[in-house]
Amino acid sequence: MRELVVVWGQLRRNKAAAVAGVALALLVAAALAAPVLAPHDPLEGDLSVRLAPPVWSGGTWAHPLGCDQHGRDVLSRLLHGARVSIFVGLVVVLASAALGTALGLLAGYYGGWCDRVISWLVDTLLAFPYLVFAIGMMAVLGAGLVNIVATLTLKGWVPFCRVVRGDTLVVRTREHVAAAKALGAGDGYILRREILPSVLPSVLVLATLTVATVIIMEASLSFLGLGVQPPTPTWGGMIAEGRNYILNQWWLSTLPGVAIVAVVMSTNLFGEGLREALDPRLHD
Repeated sequence: MRELVVVWGQLRRNKAAAVAGVALALLVAAALAAPVLAPHDPLEGDLSVRLAPPVWSGGTWAHPLGCDQHGRDVLSRLLHGARVSIFVGLVVVLASAALGTALGLLAGYYGGWCDRVISWLVDTLLAFPYLVFAIGMMAVLGAGLVNIVATLTLKGWVPFCRVVRGDTLVVRTREHVAAAKALGAGDGYILRREILPSVLPSVLVLATLTVATVIIMEASLSFLGLGVQPPTPTWGGMIAEGRNYILNQWWLSTLPGVAIVAVVMSTNLFGEGLREALDPRLHD
């Protein structure tokens, strides 16, 4: 409990991280409440308001952020698109963190052939750039939400495994681990009770920062037509649909792009603040 109070105090003193945390909380709340907050059905079009401009460019408050080429409300699609991005980001990061942490603990604690096999797999996956790997896997598996989550998780666990393995190599030599072994504790108990709590702060910080990467990957795949398929609204898909109108109806691509930038910046700022709060070496 005392550690949580210290971390909370450090986060509150970091103004950028605090603002970013509030922004992320508001985004998640808006995404969860999208069916209530969205003024229109995101899939229903009205050709009478096709390509209507935002309210600051002569539009009406009935469609405050304008409409797309099918007469669908942009604000409603942005809110519902946030649900896809947040869902993919959270599910992929949770699955990647769980898998990467488990394999990293095994590799760092046991060493030997177990470490060699896992390290070989990590090095093999690291040879492929994330986006190139994702495009190749989606081309094989096919488009769809489930395939996006599976593809991004298949490579997303690698950074967690590397970080946890390195931390485990250090923690397993400490006195409390040696004492547990001397008392006859089994490997499972030592991994769960003695080593895992020591590596969790690193996992938590990396998970926070990885959410931004996953959101960008999902948007990139949707932009290329390999992600969630229309008419389901996604930020990447909205950018792709609006690129043919970028010169005159700039808001179609710009607004979802701004949403992606805002989420990524907020996530990175909050993750950096969390890293500083969890690292005692950076405290005054």
